[in-house]
Amino acid sequence: MSPPRPLAMEFDGDTLLIASRNNYIETWNLGRDAPVESARRLWSDAHTPETNQMPLRGTPCALTLSTSHGMLAVAYSGQPITLWDMAEDTFAGGCGKKLSSGETCTHVVVALAFNPKPDIGLLAVAYHDGDLALLDPYAGQQLECFRANCQTLAPSPSGRFLAAGGANGIVHVYEFDTFKLLYRVKSSNSYIKQLAFARDRMLLADIRGTQCTVWKPEALLWEFLSDDSSGLSSTTVVETVFMEAKAKVTAMMVHHTSAVVFCGKDDGLIVLYERQAAVSLGILYRHKSPVRLLAWIEPRDALLSVDSSNRIFLHRIQKSPDKGWLSSPIVLFKSRLDSEKAITDVLIGEIAASFRAPFTSAVLMLGV
Repeated sequence: MSPPRPLAMEFDGDTLLIASRNNYIETWNLGRDAPVESARRLWSDAHTPETNQMPLRGTPCALTLSTSHGMLAVAYSGQPITLWDMAEDTFAGGCGKKLSSGETCTHVVVALAFNPKPDIGLLAVAYHDGDLALLDPYAGQQLECFRANCQTLAPSPSGRFLAAGGANGIVHVYEFDTFKLLYRVKSSNSYIKQLAFARDRMLLADIRGTQCTVWKPEALLWEFLSDDSSGLSSTTVVETVFMEAKAKVTAMMVHHTSAVVFCGKDDGLIVLYERQAAVSLGILYRHKSPVRLLAWIEPRDALLSVDSSNRIFLHRIQKSPDKGWLSSPIVLFKSRLDSEKAITDVLIGEIAASFRAPFTSAVLMLGV
């Protein structure tokens, strides 16, 4: 069973580590021939010598695991960031941005990220007051600090880049060891819950609300094609991209051959997607209201669509040798049911000669 309210997850070979808000790490050995068993370790072990023991301090407000460094960084309200050596199960010290007095800051931390490169001992820290700090946690030094207003951080697997996102919907990509801004993208004002780089190629994903957006920052392509990072310090690439929010998919139906997928959207469009590559092939036709239901009638090669105003469309859609799937759909049926009740589902008859449209309290049968 997964620990309650997990804060972070990390793989270390065949071992999965999950950190819980209850101040412990649970590990699972997921090796092919090993039994799946879990082990629990507090990051304040009762058997640790008193000089190295870290007292439990309530619920963490931010945490990050680094298997490459064998370290855990955890922040509690009103306390400096705590470092815990996972290999030795010992308290390894504290860190944080520096105040004007030279003291270590105890402001609320919202996100932490170690540089994953074992030979780069850097820690990025996002504070609730909007500051983004770059720390050398082992030397207790602050290397950079400025106002960035971010709530989530993600390092690239190579350790070259740090992505930061926040409530304003803007994703910033920095050079990790200098915090030089390399890329900026904005698609909407919605809050960014989480960011993650792909491990095997140059992609960056963000989660906003119930949607995940994957970015391919063209400005950084040349960085990934070279193993030499010296060019990063001499050139600054800042690109701002504004994109309109895309319509949400409200209904889906797979073609009987599984080659394509039909999607109805809340702007009324019926869009065709290639299933294997998950790419849009184009718009087939449109409703004036959000699409509620889709149904595929195989014997007629026809797509039935119903929108929120009870309009019902039926189009024959066949793949042609010259235009492919985007040959002009043939209209077989168009109608609107004048009722205060909304159509909630459709049921296609076995001989495809009729369909049933259930309402809230009635069922209507129509011939097609």
